[in-house]
Amino acid sequence: LLLSELTEEILRDLYLNKKFTDAKIASIYGTYQVYISRLRKKYGLSNIAKTDRIDHSHLTVRQKEILIGSLLGDATIEPLYTNVARYHEVKKLDCLDYIQWKASEFSPFSNNVFYLKDLIVLKTTSTREFREYYERWIKTNDFPQDQPLTPLMLAVWFLDKGYNHKKGIRLSFSFNSHKRCLRSLRALGLHP
Repeated sequence: LLLSELTEEILRDLYLNKKFTDAKIASIYGTYQVYISRLRKKYGLSNIAKTDRIDHSHLTVRQKEILIGSLLGDATIEPLYTNVARYHEVKKLDCLDYIQWKASEFSPFSNNVFYLKDLIVLKTTSTREFREYYERWIKTNDFPQDQPLTPLMLAVWFLDKGYNHKKGIRLSFSFNSHKRCLRSLRALGLHP
């Protein structure tokens, strides 16, 4: 395409609606990225952050339940930049099937499962929604007061942190969360 055909209307559509980067628009029109950036500024089109450019769907109810069970277990949320975060979990290689199950459950967010020596690591893409969980769970290092447990959350939590003991099933959680966790377990009909 000819650069002379790139009107303000077309640039708006490519940048704001189709979420093309300056570099991609420049390659289409055979020009430099800097030129497209200056043209955007001329037309009053402000920068779109990389995280806003990616069209993420929201976490489903099932994904949220798996996420919460995982946060009660071994997973964490890593803050990236000021407004986004990503899910991060590391397991031993004998948990490969479990991590692959989580990766498939977190689709389309889970794009990064890799090996690190004798470990397997699952990381998701960075989103604002994961940042909300970081602020609510990780930053406070506590079990949110208004968070009920579901059977799926409990199952994931047990698979991450639980174990069978001669006196029954054991789960671990932080001291600060003790009473709220017990209340949630009782609400599920369990008697810890």
